[in-house]
Amino acid sequence: MTCRKDGKKIVINVDTAFEIFDFDNQNGLLCPPITVQTGGFTGGYGIEFSDDGTKLYVSDYFLYQFDVTSNNPTTIAMSKATYNVTEPAAIMRGPDNKIYVSSGCDYYDSQTSTMYYARNIQVLQNPNLSGIIASNLQLNAYTTPRECGLGLPTCYYPTQTTNTCGAVLTANASASYSTICVNDCVSYTNLSVGPAVSYDWTFQGGIPAVFSGLTPPQVCYSSAGNYTTTLVITDCSGNTSSSNLTINVGNCTSVLWQVSFLLKQIYV
Repeated sequence: MTCRKDGKKIVINVDTAFEIFDFDNQNGLLCPPITVQTGGFTGGYGIEFSDDGTKLYVSDYFLYQFDVTSNNPTTIAMSKATYNVTEPAAIMRGPDNKIYVSSGCDYYDSQTSTMYYARNIQVLQNPNLSGIIASNLQLNAYTTPRECGLGLPTCYYPTQTTNTCGAVLTANASASYSTICVNDCVSYTNLSVGPAVSYDWTFQGGIPAVFSGLTPPQVCYSSAGNYTTTLVITDCSGNTSSSNLTINVGNCTSVLWQVSFLLKQIYV
């Protein structure tokens, strides 16, 4: 069982289905659930919402993604996409809004006569993205000798890091608007994939001018001009990837600018 980040929906695994409840987190009331028949499950185990609440991840022998923006069980079931993760078990959304998935096999060390419950931890870099994007999944990001198949909090801080540096990084971002008026603001979405450990934004002409983190706050522009927004992502080896966006800020009281704006809407 888990709840959406805003606390307004609760989901539980029920054999070969899952049930989504609307939840009033002010008075604790649950509405009757919608039941989604998942098709092909032997019984889901781990379950977790994406940061923005639009995707649901469920594990049995594979890791499945469902788009839960619809309230229609059939539509949700048909949106199922499958990540090929070996023996996924517990799933947990971390404080960085990435999703951590435990998987692996237990093993016996005959030299020390010790049973180890070794688990790998896979990381979904941007769980809000739709569909299966191979570079979005960081395989074997961490290993730990502690059992975490039953629940990730027991080994959320891994004792050993597997070297995944050098995997492909792709910086990418989108803006809510590319053409705005003076004193308007823009929201940016991070669409980057790969094992990045830092995200550094530079907003030319914007307020704030810089930001470090996955998702920046709204950026506002007080002067007319064409400004470049740059996102640079970096992995643990220092490899980087960058992406640029151009924001056109105009003086909306200018007739010439208004004509230019209309032409862009027609021909771009």
